[in-house]
Amino acid sequence: MEDDFTREFTTKIVKVLALWAVLPILSVMFLVQGARHLGPSWRAHQEKGLSGVFASTACVMGDCTTGSWTADDGSLTLPRVGFVDPPVRRVQLGDRLPARYTGAADEVYGLHSDAYQRTIAAILLGVAGLGVFAVVAARRIRRRRAERLS
Repeated sequence: MEDDFTREFTTKIVKVLALWAVLPILSVMFLVQGARHLGPSWRAHQEKGLSGVFASTACVMGDCTTGSWTADDGSLTLPRVGFVDPPVRRVQLGDRLPARYTGAADEVYGLHSDAYQRTIAAILLGVAGLGVFAVVAARRIRRRRAERLS
């Protein structure tokens, strides 16, 4: 009997945490990150911004898209940036690739970037998550009011 109670209680806690904590927090994170990167990723898609060279200087779990970026004309150097939408499938440590700076403080983009599509998807995912949260919350409030009145 105690195992059934414990299992049921644990299941209920997990569902409550997923709905009332994880869903809204992740949704807001997707929405904020998407909104933050929409302008720079769109400018990269339009091929606007400052052209330069990205040099891979660090790898994390085989992903070598962290490095420095220098403008072609030498007017700007960013010592630590991430490379979004690189022109090659796998960036190797020490690779020097053409990239475009579009105003994001921590990112540069491949010359023919379609990163805006992922950015828009993140925004839509955040909006959808908040919508689901709002619908479930409204239904729960309505149900509690109906229970109180009856």
